[in-house]
Amino acid sequence: MSLLAAYGLELIVAVTPDVVHQVRHVMKSAERHGVRVSVWPMLSREEGRWLNVTTATSFVALVNQIYELSKRESWTLVEVLFDLEPTFAEMLTAIDRPTSLRHFVKLVDENSARLVQVETEFVALCDMLRAQGVALATAVVPMVATSHDPATWRALLGIPREPVDGTHGAMLYTSLLEGWSRGFVSRSDALGLLRCGADAARARWGTAAEVAVGLIGPGVFGDEPSYRGPHELAADVAVVGASGITSIALFDLGGVLSRPPAEAWLEALFVAPDTQFRPTLRARGIWAAIDQLPRAATFFQAQRRGRSQR
Repeated sequence: MSLLAAYGLELIVAVTPDVVHQVRHVMKSAERHGVRVSVWPMLSREEGRWLNVTTATSFVALVNQIYELSKRESWTLVEVLFDLEPTFAEMLTAIDRPTSLRHFVKLVDENSARLVQVETEFVALCDMLRAQGVALATAVVPMVATSHDPATWRALLGIPREPVDGTHGAMLYTSLLEGWSRGFVSRSDALGLLRCGADAARARWGTAAEVAVGLIGPGVFGDEPSYRGPHELAADVAVVGASGITSIALFDLGGVLSRPPAEAWLEALFVAPDTQFRPTLRARGIWAAIDQLPRAATFFQAQRRGRSQR
């Protein structure tokens, strides 16, 4: 906490059901050091981890449990960050078969019907938190965060619409864009995609836009590609800053502490914007192609419906 306080940084704490009763210790320590803390609820892997049509009931129950604990244990719930993603199992499918839309296309009809109910539940939860003075934030997959057709992406992925009055973070991890591409995306391409995504998030959400960068250490899957060093984080921060976005979330503190010196990573968050950077033509082409994927999914869905009706 003292390190975060020295750099004037905020902390986002992932809270799973097995550690929910330990949150008070983090909150009390943060209060002593003057560090603002956001709570990032997560289900277990088996339950699906993030907020979507499959997990909504369990997720809402977890958030309500955290809220009730904050009241009972007298610590302040300042902000709740909602991670809007498909289930853990579905994300594994997408990683293993990144060029296949079939898995998600076949879920569109089911997701669309359930999504209406889920969004109603989600809005009610957000209204309750807002009425209690709790700020709202989201972490959003890049396709939804920056697409010209977010509604189709939400239907494909089965995730609700983000609250209109929150802050919204587009997850634009260049280490994953490069590392999970199987060599298709270079480091320079990843920087270009980062700038395209940051520009789109800024255009959509204005000053409420945030960009999540990383990774420094392994994430929830355990084997995610990470930065080669603080110089790559600094380059990412400079590119995001040039888009006009001033709020950056870094994943994650565990990685910072496990790859010392920690100060080198944290100082990389304060570099000046790189106003000279421009995405390459190839990066712009990749970004445009990604933005067209919902149309392809809609076409495949129509084809599937046609075959089933014949």
